[in-house]
Amino acid sequence: MVCFANLSIQETTSMALSNIMAVLNPTIEEQPAFERALVSAEMTGAGLLLYICLNDSCGNGGQQNITASYREKLEALAERAKTRKVDASIDIDWDDNWREQVVVAAQRNKADLIIKHSVDHGDVKRAKHSTADWTLLRQSKCPVLMIKNHTQWESRRVLAAVVDKPIDAAHEKLNQQVIGFTNDFAETYQSEAHFVVAFQDKNHEPDAADIASRCKVEAGRVHVLHGQTDVVITNIASEIKADLIVIGSVGRTGIKATVVGNTSERLLDHTNCDVLVLK
Repeated sequence: MVCFANLSIQETTSMALSNIMAVLNPTIEEQPAFERALVSAEMTGAGLLLYICLNDSCGNGGQQNITASYREKLEALAERAKTRKVDASIDIDWDDNWREQVVVAAQRNKADLIIKHSVDHGDVKRAKHSTADWTLLRQSKCPVLMIKNHTQWESRRVLAAVVDKPIDAAHEKLNQQVIGFTNDFAETYQSEAHFVVAFQDKNHEPDAADIASRCKVEAGRVHVLHGQTDVVITNIASEIKADLIVIGSVGRTGIKATVVGNTSERLLDHTNCDVLVLK
């Protein structure tokens, strides 16, 4: 689905996409999620769902008037998509808890992929509030593409975060999914696949040569560094000028979900790359 210029994720992997959900932001005029989703749906033949969740803070005149105003905007975007032969539809919710409602809407509409524009959040705000990005990354049942880079992808470098020794079968399966997706994507688009492993125990540094063998890339494209996971990924992405970061996330609840959500969101806050979270 995700497009470098004229290539889609579905063309490079077995990830079947029939319904792409673009989450629109009522507080901004330009809609990066729509633009990325439109090209992706056009390339893959998937349907495009334009979703927005509104409440009283989105305008004046009450629910009926606010909803009518945004419905007109969404219908205009849907018509634009249809001129490019994309089957587009719209869905509007009214709910103060819009962060949770996005997840509900994705399940209701059977979305295969969610595309959302991501904005940076300061450490204080993130500590005090669960942001929409955090909620979506933690609760979504399907892959999520967070848009940070509003321009065309240029460097043709994809950076995937992998784990040296997955803790269980679910993590091993996800690890293989990340590796397989990244290599398929890179081969089809003639781009460079890079892999990064962050480790914390200096007495047990992962074997870069072994990881390179498992990832089927030359050793120079494997980056093994000591440090906090999101910091290591961000630094390597910047160093190699990656266009896309691919990470995996196993669904969790409670404290484990908080750790996953915070790690992913810290990564989003400190990189200019688009971030694809596979489930």
